[in-house]
Amino acid sequence: MHAGAFETAAMNYFCPELVDLKIAEKLPSTSLDQEGLQKWLQGGDVTRESVPLGYAGNPAGYKAVGSIFEKILDLQAENIAKQIIQ
Repeated sequence: MHAGAFETAAMNYFCPELVDLKIAEKLPSTSLDQEGLQKWLQGGDVTRESVPLGYAGNPAGYKAVGSIFEKILDLQAENIAKQIIQ
């Protein structure tokens, strides 16, 4: 359901054949207020009320994130490894 810049960049990095970047670039940014977030957490039809287009976030922002995506993955992996060692 969530398709913000990071998620769109991740899908494009790992499974580019599943991402339609032409559509992603045209989707407007959306966000959820507290009420919308509570609806989203309920799932099903209630979720569809808060995200009728099936996404929340800024999918068009994938370009900015995509340029540093590998660095983000490296930092996340490093952080996880440190947490395991500790």
